[in-house]
Amino acid sequence: MLQTRLNKARLIEAQMEAVRASSVLEAERASKDAQSRFLAMLTHELRAPLSALRLCLAGLPKAGNLRRYAEAAVVQIDTVIERCDLASRFDDGKLAVAKTWCALHELVSDVLVQRPHGERIAFDHDYDPSIVMQSDPALLKTILDNLTGNALKYSPPDTPILLTAHRQIRDAQQGVCIRVENQIAGPAMRPNPERVFSKYYRAPLAQRSTGSGLGLYIARGMSALLGGDIRYISDQPNVIFEVWIPA
Repeated sequence: MLQTRLNKARLIEAQMEAVRASSVLEAERASKDAQSRFLAMLTHELRAPLSALRLCLAGLPKAGNLRRYAEAAVVQIDTVIERCDLASRFDDGKLAVAKTWCALHELVSDVLVQRPHGERIAFDHDYDPSIVMQSDPALLKTILDNLTGNALKYSPPDTPILLTAHRQIRDAQQGVCIRVENQIAGPAMRPNPERVFSKYYRAPLAQRSTGSGLGLYIARGMSALLGGDIRYISDQPNVIFEVWIPA
């Protein structure tokens, strides 16, 4: 009789624990859905006034610093909006992969041409400009843009950013390894290895400049969508990120 009562008590406790766990899971899901809807609304509502602001800036004289500073600020805001939108679509599983044959050097060149101070990016000695791979060019360009953008933003001005790409086999699979390396402006700019790919994470001093804390989170997510991975090499004097993508 006593054993039967104990078994019933344990069963009731287990059922209650299952209900509590289900409630917590449902609350987390609801919170995530609400955050996703808020980000979608925010990015949508900000695009229209941003477009209007661009039109207003077009009427300013091209000479002088006012227009240049204002246009740079608009680009920064637009980048934050775009990354919020990308992160939201990734979290919702709405990023589709469309693989095709693409020349990696052409993608790299497109990214560097569009990025201010792209001339600071130098190709390392083992960079292979002949790489052709079967992948999603849009996702690859986003990964490259986020990594080179971070390197330019958080390194001392006028220091070179080293970019390398070469073929590499992992687990008997042919792929491409891309590495971006930059110097740092002091220890406080060094990312925390345990949090560097976390959503919204930014190094302490990095918060002095505009950013969303989503660039590396998105880069990791897109690398995974392409069947690859990304890692932060933290035991070197410089900041190094390495991406491997199957080709």
